[in-house]
Amino acid sequence: MRNEDMLLIPGPTPVVDSIYDALASETRSHTDPRFVEVYKRAIDQTKEMFQTDGEVFVIAGSGTLVMEMALVNTVAAGERILVISHGYFGD
Repeated sequence: MRNEDMLLIPGPTPVVDSIYDALASETRSHTDPRFVEVYKRAIDQTKEMFQTDGEVFVIAGSGTLVMEMALVNTVAAGERILVISHGYFGD
């Protein structure tokens, strides 16, 4: 059996020009009032999209990062948990 690299990312994905334009704009600090306004709008729109008034988190990272954050912040050190396979990365 030949050993082949397995690339587990989405893509290649076509990207509209407006996204390229946004990526080419200046970066903004998390303390910049313009960033704060965009972030607040993202939170509000996410709540609206999921029809919730609960807490919403926008994470700049992979699903694996989000899963680790959830576990690290809800499971005490040394506590035992059961993890049932939930896909390739879970295995």
